[in-house]
Amino acid sequence: MFCPNCGKEIVPGGAYCPRCGCRVGEGEPRSKKRKRVAVGVAIATLLVLVVVFVVTIAPRLFSKPSLEGTWTLSSTGTANGVTLSYPDVTLVVEDGAFSMDIVGTAGGMSLFGLTGSDQVDISATGSCVLEADQGGDLAYSLAFEGVRANEPMLSRLRAQYGMTDAETESFVAQMNDMVSLFNSWSLKLRVPKSGLEKPIGEGEWILEITIPDEGYGSAQGFLSANMLEPSNGEEQGDAVFSMTYRGDNGEQVANDPMVGTWHRVDDSHLVIQYVNLVGGNSVDTTVNVAFTPTKAR
Repeated sequence: MFCPNCGKEIVPGGAYCPRCGCRVGEGEPRSKKRKRVAVGVAIATLLVLVVVFVVTIAPRLFSKPSLEGTWTLSSTGTANGVTLSYPDVTLVVEDGAFSMDIVGTAGGMSLFGLTGSDQVDISATGSCVLEADQGGDLAYSLAFEGVRANEPMLSRLRAQYGMTDAETESFVAQMNDMVSLFNSWSLKLRVPKSGLEKPIGEGEWILEITIPDEGYGSAQGFLSANMLEPSNGEEQGDAVFSMTYRGDNGEQVANDPMVGTWHRVDDSHLVIQYVNLVGGNSVDTTVNVAFTPTKAR
């Protein structure tokens, strides 16, 4: 009897070839089996490493800071012992566009003529185009497409103020007139890349507003919110927050900037607290900001 694998003569009754280890009548050499198992283990290990890289490491290496994602803002204020609830804002930025929902009680602010306990339910859409990558900042151009009052709000206006359909349509038209005014201006948003990384928040956020010359001279202003790390370098604890408005000459317009603190709750959530002057009253304001990026970082 001869080995079917290597041809060596095998003693009758032998189960395996003494030269290559092949089982008589079937199978393959043990050495080849060992090689096949080793190759299989190596491939499996490589696949595991690839999966780990794609899921955990690659996004950190190749993703770039971006404004794209879902932003949520909820605010409250306290003045003279009275708590004011402001509308919640949900902003979604993706593929060069944005959609925004403003829902809640107007609180102490005036929004399209609504104040106090009036219920706000407004949606807006527009474009949010990245124009330039300026080193540590990203510069976006903003433009509104339109604003609408959602049906729950219109129903409340009819019930609470007795508005007719024609009056609610006029109300919506007034909102869009304001949007058209905004779009006649140039709105630029400059955001720090460091503020878009996890954890979010750090850096100076600037809204640049340029009003064209319409016979009265052009104007330009900058609304900036600056969030600084604690001077002691500690990761925990409150950092400094300030918000100012500067005119076209770069000088601060407001006599006193709004100053407060900001605190990281976790990688995607921060809390800003500051004192705001509204109608001569000091309003202790708290803003919760959360950001969920479109793509994992």
